[in-house]
Amino acid sequence: MGLESVLLVTDSLDDNLALASRNLPNVLVLEAQQADPVSLVRFPKVIFTKGAVAKIEEMLA
Repeated sequence: MGLESVLLVTDSLDDNLALASRNLPNVLVLEAQQADPVSLVRFPKVIFTKGAVAKIEEMLA
């Protein structure tokens, strides 16, 4: 992928995703409820799943 560090924000964190992501260096996976401004600014690349965007929109409404 050629990325130095990545934050992946997902709507739900299942066991397979948690186990797979912990083996990747400089990758952090968070649920939408756990995403905070500091994490969003700390990572140069942030990837949101469609479900995570919907949950964040729900929380902000």
